[in-house]
Amino acid sequence: MGWDYFPGHNLDAGIKRIIDTLTFTNGEAEHKLELFEKVGNVVYCVSSVVGDVSNVPSVRYASVIVCQNDKIDGMPTGRYGYKVMHECEHPYYYDIPKRLFDSLTPTKSKYAKAWRDKVHVKLYGFSADEE
Repeated sequence: MGWDYFPGHNLDAGIKRIIDTLTFTNGEAEHKLELFEKVGNVVYCVSSVVGDVSNVPSVRYASVIVCQNDKIDGMPTGRYGYKVMHECEHPYYYDIPKRLFDSLTPTKSKYAKAWRDKVHVKLYGFSADEE
């Protein structure tokens, strides 16, 4: 997925607008934003999914939202941009706070596992496989 843009100079208001969309029901499961924290221009999120799709009581997964004020030739355009990435897309952002990372439930996705391993090395200094 590419970048999306919205009008407005207030990046924090834009982030709230994006965060508000992360709780939804898709007919089979409820996705609920549980935790989030902004680190620089990146918002790290932990959401849960409950319902028939997961076949378990609750699954927690990570998402990364990269945000920026849009500029052309260094001049603000009056828009802010954002890009939302799920952990299974292996976003190349690894600064998720420890309390958020530690709240994730196990995953079977090889891409999410690869992303989580990079985060684990950054947080703890060694691969999760070395535990």
